[in-house]
Amino acid sequence: MQYVNPEEIVANLPGQMRRALLQTVNEILPGQEVDEAALYKAFVKAVRKQCGTWISVPDKCVRD
Repeated sequence: MQYVNPEEIVANLPGQMRRALLQTVNEILPGQEVDEAALYKAFVKAVRKQCGTWISVPDKCVRD
């Protein structure tokens, strides 16, 4: 097992993943205007709250 900091991972996601988050919200709530930056900021905050500082993941999820 390896330990990762989920907040740091989420904070460094590529733009494509951020857009995928927005697209998912738009699919679930069609017609709603969503501020991408505010959504992402709230998502990072929720990850911090729900996951804590460090979580363990299987070795296959991490590469050096």
